[in-house]
Amino acid sequence: MGELIPIILFIIIGFVITFHLMTRSKERQLLIEKDFTVEDLKSLYSKPLNHHNTAKWAFILLFGGIGLFIGIWLSEQTGEDGYALAAIALSIGIGLLVWQKVYGSKEKDEEK
Repeated sequence: MGELIPIILFIIIGFVITFHLMTRSKERQLLIEKDFTVEDLKSLYSKPLNHHNTAKWAFILLFGGIGLFIGIWLSEQTGEDGYALAAIALSIGIGLLVWQKVYGSKEKDEEK
C-alpha cells in the first residue's frame, strides 16, 4: 500500500496540471472569440489585493496549526485518537471568530 501513495500523488498532480492548462486554453479561446482588447483583459485581471481576505487565511492557518499541535499533544497524553481533528476544528473556529472581531468592523466600514 505504501508504494501506491507516490504513484497516486503524481497521477493527481498530473490531472491538476492538465486541467489547469486545458481551462486556461479554453479561457483564452473565449476571450479571442469575444474580441477583447488588451485594456479589457488588464481590467479583468487587475483586481486590488484584499488584505482582509489575506488576514483571514493567515488566522485560519495559524489557529489550525495551533489546533494540530494541541490535538497531537492531547492524543499522546491520553492515548486515544480523535483529539487532533476536534482540536483543529475548534481552533479554526476560534481563529475565525478572532478574525471577525478584529477585521469585521473594518470590512463593513470600507464597504460604505
